[in-house]
Amino acid sequence: FSMFWTFSKSSEFCFCNAINLISLEIFGKYVFAGKSCFENCKSIEYLSIPNSYKVEFAQNAFLGCKNIVQIEIISLQEFKAGDCCFSNESKIRFFSNSKKVFIGELCFNRCPLLDTISLPTANEITYFELSFNETKVNKLNCSTNVKIIQQKSKLAYIV
Repeated sequence: FSMFWTFSKSSEFCFCNAINLISLEIFGKYVFAGKSCFENCKSIEYLSIPNSYKVEFAQNAFLGCKNIVQIEIISLQEFKAGDCCFSNESKIRFFSNSKKVFIGELCFNRCPLLDTISLPTANEITYFELSFNETKVNKLNCSTNVKIIQQKSKLAYIV
């Protein structure tokens, strides 16, 4: 099934293991998806947040959603993706239209087909050395005058 959802904050694990959820469109000025909110929703193919001001996905928010093909986030000010947020996604394509972007540690870990992260309107992007571990990403698709901050890994080893 598809879900159109208007909310500002979801709790931890609220849709975890919802195996029949195919597409998700979220509406809200401030969107926060709690820890593991959509973890292991293995049927999700599409995620869209078409018009918001600030979006934040906590740690493991979409971990193990192996069929996500496309993620589109239009967040006028800020987008944050927590640690391991989209880990283990096999087919993912990612686009965000936000001024300030934060990509957590191992955010796109083990996404073997991911080759491009599109952030065309970002003026500041922060990510970690291991944000794109085991992906094909070798550059961020963004403007030439963007401030890019690459942080050292917080992890002593890779999980």
